Amino acid sequence: MTLSTTALPVAAEVRSEVAMLPDEVPLPGPRPEFSDRPIHLMAVLGLGSLVGFVGVTGGYSVHDRVELGGGVGYNGEGVMGGPYVRLRPLVSANQYSHTLHAFAVDVGLSMGRLDYDGGPITRMTFMPEERTRYRSDFVAWLQTELGWEMLKVEGFSMRAGYSGSLLLNEGNVDCEPAALPDEGQVCGHPPKFLLGVFFSMGYAL
Repeated sequence: MTLSTTALPVAAEVRSEVAMLPDEVPLPGPRPEFSDRPIHLMAVLGLGSLVGFVGVTGGYSVHDRVELGGGVGYNGEGVMGGPYVRLRPLVSANQYSHTLHAFAVDVGLSMGRLDYDGGPITRMTFMPEERTRYRSDFVAWLQTELGWEMLKVEGFSMRAGYSGSLLLNEGNVDCEPAALPDEGQVCGHPPKFLLGVFFSMGYAL
């Protein structure tokens, strides 16, 4: 029995389509956009993030490359959070995995309480009574977050990256000098700039 030459390409195409998993089927039409699912809800873990150690954010993508939102969380001393604007200058799509990727820049205002007695090295080097403590019932930080953002067209999303926080109201911070002052452990200026990291997962509607 002899197969016709026209049947061979057809058989190969059928085998290819059968072997292709659903997620490997390329999306038809133009590239999907973040604004196709504009409502964006996320749970956040971090150090120095917009919402402190743990919190939630909610945003609305008014454009594929622009999201407006806000968040609230806990920073170890109380409630922390505020509004943000997210810009996505670089966006790409994997048509086969149905996934959007973006380099995202967040600029926000993070507000809450402050209780700071030094970073990890200071805490390992000095006893509690040797450390100067800075406290305030209200501080405002200019928050910047740089990171990677991923969104599946089905709705699942992730973010991860680094953050920087600039103190805006230094005059509102009180200093408690160390009970046993050591060189370098006296009242001076509170921390003006802090670095941090964040990781978040969520869903877009």
